[in-house]
Parts: sequence; structure tokens; C-alpha cells
Amino acid sequence: MIGGTGLSRARTRARRAVGVPTLAGLSVAVLLLAGCDLSDDEDTHAASTPVTASPSARPHTGRTVLLEDDHGRPAQAGTAAVEVRVAALDGGSVAASAGPDGARAIAFPPYRATGTYPRAVVVVTNKGDDDELNPGTAAFTWGTDFKIDARSEGRTEDNGDNLVQRGIYSEPTLYKAELDLGRPACVVQGVDGIVTIRSSTAVIPGIWYHMECRRDGAEVTVTSWPLDDPNDRTTRIGVGPTGDVTPVEPSIPLSVGGKVSQTGEVIKSATDQLNGDLARPFLEIDGA
Repeated sequence: MIGGTGLSRARTRARRAVGVPTLAGLSVAVLLLAGCDLSDDEDTHAASTPVTASPSARPHTGRTVLLEDDHGRPAQAGTAAVEVRVAALDGGSVAASAGPDGARAIAFPPYRATGTYPRAVVVVTNKGDDDELNPGTAAFTWGTDFKIDARSEGRTEDNGDNLVQRGIYSEPTLYKAELDLGRPACVVQGVDGIVTIRSSTAVIPGIWYHMECRRDGAEVTVTSWPLDDPNDRTTRIGVGPTGDVTPVEPSIPLSVGGKVSQTGEVIKSATDQLNGDLARPFLEIDGA
């Protein structure tokens, strides 16, 4: 676990994480208190602020990827010029399912504790030479509605649930929305450093939630709420330099529901397969 220093601000009661230098010369910011129960006092709550459950229902000002189910096939409904496919392993597949508020959702393979493990991940790649998935140094937001199964981790190759991400830790840059220790978490790794921030929302299996991550300057924010109670919203902010998140190659895919390699294949040894359902996973790059 990466260490960090938390600073609270009385006005917002938001917990912030401040970067500390690493041996690699990067600055690291984190709020990952493993084994600690974080109180609501450390969050920003918006009990009186109306919120919109669906990212597709609010106006967009930038370039977007917005995936929706199209009769059992994930399809692009945003503005970015991208291609969408499903990468499978050991016979895994995705299927259509009922989402929140009448939306169509994408169901991912169930967890298997032993034996062969069918896995499937949605893979998004650029159609042309332009990198439509790259925020560079711009502000950007990404996330999804999700519902987790009662059992979703425990194997060496599946010790978490990755929701929406581009890149992996062994690459120079990444951005990721995941469930970490049963809580929504966001990671941004750029040329200047890495920021990781975890929500205090403890996810209950079988309940639909919305989560989103945002990188804006030196701040990385995680916001989440149960869709049946949108006023129960919590926000946490991690602070630290991340810088440019341009990947080494524009061909590096965006993955939804698990982890893939640079060539878009399911990483068998560490899939972090989502076991549950996603609705309206999205990426929005401001002003692009």
C-alpha cells in the first residue's frame, strides 16, 4: 500500500490526500486506509443537492464514450470515434440484463471459486489515428452505474472488481475506476505521479450504485451513491500531481469490467473480473 498524509477541510469535511515523494521521483497521493472504517465525518455529503443518476441524461461539453447495451452487445452511444468488442477467456461472455430506471445493462460472468473460470471484458479502441480516449492534461470524468454479485473475488487472478480503466500499473500511465476493499475507488497515474482515492461508501451486493471519478488539475475526486437514494452521496478528494496521462501507444484500449493487455486480450493471471452488472459506463474529456 502506498502511504500518504490526509488533510481535512472544515468547510467541506472532505478528506484529502497529499502527495509524498517516491524513490522513482514521482509524487504519490493516496487515501487508502486498509482495514480502517472511515466515518461519514470524513466525507462531503450533499443531502440537499439534486443529482442525476444517468450520465447520459446530463449535458456534455466534451468528447464522450458512453456504452449502452444493444440487444446483448455493448455499443457506443457517445461522440468519440471508437470501436467496441468483447474479449473472452475460457468461454466467458457478456449478456443483456435489466438495469436501473428501465435502462439496459451489461451482465458479466459470475465468480467461480475453483476450476475453469470463464471471463469477459468489454474493450474500447480508437477507430482512427486520433486518440479519442486520451485526456492528456485535460480535466476528465469516468465511471458507471453498477451492481455487484454476492460473491465477486477471492482467487489469485480475481481479487477485485475493475469497472472502467485504461492502462495497467506496469505501463507509464493509467486511469481506473474500481471496487477496492468493497468501496468505489479512483486511480490516476500520469507522468508526474499517481493519485489514488477510495470512497467510504461500503457497497452492498445486489444494490445499484453510481460511481464516478474526476481528475481536474491536482485533484482526483471519487463520488458515489446508491441509485435508490441519490441524496446519500459521498465525495472524497485526493490531491497530488498526475500530469499528462497520454499512453505510450494510442492503440492501448479502454476496458470495462476487467483488465486487458496492451493488445486488448484478457489478462489471465490478473483479470480482476467484474462479477455483476454495469449500466452506462462512460468517459468524458472536457472541452475535447
